[in-house]
Amino acid sequence: MERQLPYAIVELLTKSARTQILERRGLFVRDNLVGEDMLYHWEPEAVINELPWVKIDSNGYRNAHEAKSQIDVVLLGDSVTIAQNSRKDMAALLNEKDLTTLNLGFSSYGPLHYRDPYKKTVLDANIAARVVVINFCYCNDVTDAQSYERLKKIGKNWTDYLGTTPVRNAFPFDFEPPWIISILFNAPYKIVQNFRNKQNGNARMKIELPRTLVDIPLAGWSRTPKLFSDRQWAPAIQGLLETIKLAQVEGTHVILAYYPNLSQIYMKYITPSNPFSAAAHQEYNDAIFRLRSVADQSGNDFVDYTPAIQRAHGDQMVSTHDGDYHPNEYGVKVMVDTIYPIIKKNL
Repeated sequence: MERQLPYAIVELLTKSARTQILERRGLFVRDNLVGEDMLYHWEPEAVINELPWVKIDSNGYRNAHEAKSQIDVVLLGDSVTIAQNSRKDMAALLNEKDLTTLNLGFSSYGPLHYRDPYKKTVLDANIAARVVVINFCYCNDVTDAQSYERLKKIGKNWTDYLGTTPVRNAFPFDFEPPWIISILFNAPYKIVQNFRNKQNGNARMKIELPRTLVDIPLAGWSRTPKLFSDRQWAPAIQGLLETIKLAQVEGTHVILAYYPNLSQIYMKYITPSNPFSAAAHQEYNDAIFRLRSVADQSGNDFVDYTPAIQRAHGDQMVSTHDGDYHPNEYGVKVMVDTIYPIIKKNL
């Protein structure tokens, strides 16, 4: 029954049980991550039982093959770039197109993280790369960069950045109880949190797609645009510019690519008069303007995955499920088909 337990139940279990189950499912726990300063990744050559298609290389990243001294493409990004629920990631599909590709994406990374593995795993290892693709995910990249900067300034490291998941442990004694006892102690907290979510407008919306009618949660959506200020954008833009500068010193071309959040994936199919649609469009336009300016300023290419993702999702699901933005294998293919011509142009 363990494999069928939803995360909502797993997070109520004892610490050792949570750790074992989450690790087997390929999620992040202290026991399967290593790191230094603010940089972290999987244990080198780790094996994830629940995700046998995810091969971890000697650097702790998702790559079926070790990097050579010269490669065509380096991928930088977060969980969208790992795409661990897809049997093939961007690197695998690009490899099939005869482009040697190294994937250095990792979950919960932000733009300041993108710089770190590129420097350590590529530049410091004297690997020559022809093109670097930075996949910017609007879902959390701005806030992740803020967290990185804030914690770095006060001397914290990657364990502080990630925190612990889950963080709640209501059982008051030192020993670990049976699972049912653990659930009973933790359930009241869960019930209260669910009630708060509903009070905060955790509603749902029905959206008519060409392929079907979907009913998705509106958690994280807003009726008014949540536009980040220049100051809030600053850490993310700093990380992007520093990574671009490192690449340019090596004569490497950079492609800055934009991946939308959930509301932006669906905004094409929501009437413009709908406040959620209007807010998503404003957030999208602001982000595109800022990131295109970064690419133009540095003389590099900018690619927007959004139109292709939107069109594809209307006909066939591109994400792990309709209420999620992480790409499935079809979504990864759409990303590769979108960016491949730009990569080829720069090789």
